[in-house]
Amino acid sequence: MLQTREEQTRSLYEFSQNLADAKTPTDIETVLGKTIDHLFGGDCTIVLADTSGTMDWSQSSRYGLTDKELAVARWAFENEKSAGWSTQTLAGVKYLFMPMRGHKGVVGILAFEPSEGQRYFSIERENFMQTILSQGAIAIERLQFSQMAHAAKIYEDSEVLHQTLLNSVSHELRTPLTVMIGSSTALKDESTCSDPKARNALIDELVGSAQRLNRVVENLLDLSRLQKKGLQLKKEWFDVADLIKASTDTLRPELGNHHIQLHTPEVIILEGDFLLLSHAINQLILNALKYSDADSQIQVECLKDQHRIRILVIDEGRGLPPGSEAHIFDKFFRLPGTPPGGLGLGLAISADIVHLHGGSISARNRYDRKGAIFEIELPLKRVPKDLQEAVL
Repeated sequence: MLQTREEQTRSLYEFSQNLADAKTPTDIETVLGKTIDHLFGGDCTIVLADTSGTMDWSQSSRYGLTDKELAVARWAFENEKSAGWSTQTLAGVKYLFMPMRGHKGVVGILAFEPSEGQRYFSIERENFMQTILSQGAIAIERLQFSQMAHAAKIYEDSEVLHQTLLNSVSHELRTPLTVMIGSSTALKDESTCSDPKARNALIDELVGSAQRLNRVVENLLDLSRLQKKGLQLKKEWFDVADLIKASTDTLRPELGNHHIQLHTPEVIILEGDFLLLSHAINQLILNALKYSDADSQIQVECLKDQHRIRILVIDEGRGLPPGSEAHIFDKFFRLPGTPPGGLGLGLAISADIVHLHGGSISARNRYDRKGAIFEIELPLKRVPKDLQEAVL
């Protein structure tokens, strides 16, 4: 008896250690099945309930149980008692069905088929098996609680993001619309309309507000597209210099007195989605414009080594506050003191686009002077020979 208890204690300890390493319900089923097969002989099948404690019996036929055996399993689950082989209840089947009881109730059923020659279980062996099943059930409950807590946290974060998005969008739509309505109303006044200077100022306000409104809509559409599962990139081969030039050309109305310097020292052929990558670079330049003085300089450089291409947007703005580098690409993140306007989505969209291309994006402060450096790294692929010959 002492030897048996010692073996059981050692087996329970090993079983507990293996359960601690299990990360999914399937892992727990595997550990439980191997332990019972080793300790008790025969074969076993485990049927788990869902997180609400409900058993989907329509799927249990895949375990190879007959209708009669399935009825016994259902009785054992609903009554929380053992039934079948080696019991006094519904003993006319070849399986022993035992409920897996945790702290909150039954989480599943064990269907144990004894090896040939086993006629019954002693009360001690049945109790030992029930102890093992209880540990397995508690492990499953713990895993389910963890998954439910994780799901609740995701839902809570989603609600916060949803409310933030609604608040931001309502503000970003209302501000340019208010300006557009005011400017349009003023243009209806004959005295204002007859003054070229006043008329042009109002038209500029209308155009600027319309462009701001268009950026809000574009960012929302890009965010929706990038978060859609199964997004397919429209890949093509192009010169990086063309990509950067196209990006800066579209921002000419936004530049004002800023000076853009482009540095693309050699022909670099890249494969990617031209429009999306152009948009990613646009967002970095717009960010530099927002945080730089009106007459400052913005540099866009392109560098290359054997395996990657680096696109740097360098500004002369105020730089990044300490600790903000880790969050600068988060959705809705805005630096303290950010000028009004914007949803805090531009850099997040750039990061999503770069990651879709298998690249990385980072931000840091300049060392030579005040300002920040935003850097995109993209992998270089072997250029088709015919294309390389045509370009070079």
